[in-house]
Amino acid sequence: MDDNNSKNVIVSFIIPHHGRDALLVETVKSISAQAVEGAIELIIISKDSGATSESLRQTLGSAFDRGNVEFIPIADGKTISYGRNFGAERASGKYLAFIDADVRLAPDWVSVMTRSLRENPECLLSGAVQHPDVDKTDVDVIKSSMSQANAGRVNALPGNALFVEKSVFNRYPKFPEHLETCEDWVFTNTLALAGGVVLSDDSHFVHLGEDKNYRTLFKKEIWRGTSNLGSINGRKIELAELPSFVVPVVVGGSFLLAICLILFGALLPGLLLMLFTLLAPVLYAIRLKRKSAVPVAMPVLVYFYLVYFLARAIGMVKGVFSGVTFQERMKTTHE
Repeated sequence: MDDNNSKNVIVSFIIPHHGRDALLVETVKSISAQAVEGAIELIIISKDSGATSESLRQTLGSAFDRGNVEFIPIADGKTISYGRNFGAERASGKYLAFIDADVRLAPDWVSVMTRSLRENPECLLSGAVQHPDVDKTDVDVIKSSMSQANAGRVNALPGNALFVEKSVFNRYPKFPEHLETCEDWVFTNTLALAGGVVLSDDSHFVHLGEDKNYRTLFKKEIWRGTSNLGSINGRKIELAELPSFVVPVVVGGSFLLAICLILFGALLPGLLLMLFTLLAPVLYAIRLKRKSAVPVAMPVLVYFYLVYFLARAIGMVKGVFSGVTFQERMKTTHE
């Protein structure tokens, strides 16, 4: 890292990367286009040996001319949290921006994030709402509407694009390295409890790798659900978090029982239980309709939430029976 340039770095962008080089290039282009004065530092934490290839380096060099670019290879078994924490140790900027390798930031993202923290001095971390891409699908639109509906003070944020002062990051618990998923929720919730987290709708980002269909959504939410219960370990659970643990279990359990009843000939009880299964998806769909101008029909919203909760339920069960204990994960992380 160039010590002369590092003294003037305003923001250090820390980007975990594992394949999909084209999306990484788009992400870097949007960082380079930020309307902010001063040097910007890129720290790319990569599990992909191709990330150190000369061709990718040249491509990123052409896409980014705001400061240093540093590639840090890590072992494939390391978690995203490990990479983010390691990158933060190497960062020299006043601010840290934890960015996924498949997002396109609005040009004013850094300036708005900085202003959000300045205007909310009690808040420790800021983020911006998600907008759908130009090739948007119903799933993309719904996921973006879920983000926009929560603008303001929040209990936690997803890890697509987070902004925090480095001195603040160093004062509080880092990303939990034992978790494969949900690490962003645990980290941002810690800061929300310590001071506050703000989600601004004055800027936005586009999740280029957002789920575009229900099959992808189902597979991704199963993966995300595997660490749901693991994220409880060692921390106090807030009342507002309980639905994220209870609702998938209720929806998944009632759906499975309803199918069994119908298959064994108890048609009426099975159909009644199936209607009960739809209760939570209907309520969540109504809530989203009331909180945002989501341009999607109610049946589509209900179907989205049904798929979402069923996938989360499967992921939670998979996480319980994965055979990897908390202690084993911690040992693997710190080797």
